[in-house]
Amino acid sequence: MDHELDEITKQLGTAHRAKSAAEKDLKVSRSKFFKAVDEEILQTETLAQQTIDVPDEVDIESYVTQFYPGWLLIDSDDGSVLIEEDPSFKKFVYINHEDGYVYRRNVSQSGPSLDDDRLKVENPKLWKRITQEEKVPAKVVRVLKDLETLPDKDLAAMQEYFVPGPMTVKLDAPRKAKPDELDEQ
Repeated sequence: MDHELDEITKQLGTAHRAKSAAEKDLKVSRSKFFKAVDEEILQTETLAQQTIDVPDEVDIESYVTQFYPGWLLIDSDDGSVLIEEDPSFKKFVYINHEDGYVYRRNVSQSGPSLDDDRLKVENPKLWKRITQEEKVPAKVVRVLKDLETLPDKDLAAMQEYFVPGPMTVKLDAPRKAKPDELDEQ
């Protein structure tokens, strides 16, 4: 039995080391691909821009990061703030005609969340109405009540305290290109 375990564990160790090396190579290659995609987008596309209003006495860069994920601060002047799409958060598809595979950078965004800290400071009465105490090991915390149980006026008042969810960039698994995709140039 020991000889069998020796062989099995040698194979397991070899496979594990190969997996670790492949994961490291994949991470490096993915990073290079994303950087090349960003450069391609900057060279071939016009990125959207918009002017936004930012509340007084807030850090503009933090505000843009929190409320406009996927956008970059370009310029701010007298309360007027210019932002532009962040090329690193744009979807991109590349068909490699040499290897016949499709490579896709995909972007997703999680749902909005409640800015609990800001709500607690700016509207403590509303915060108390929409939360309830809950016991967790060794302490009591306040948690959001089920939204379906809240009155419409509280739901409406909460709207200004929701912030967009963070964006995530990932590389979809490369797939074999379809014949019509390879025909496109």
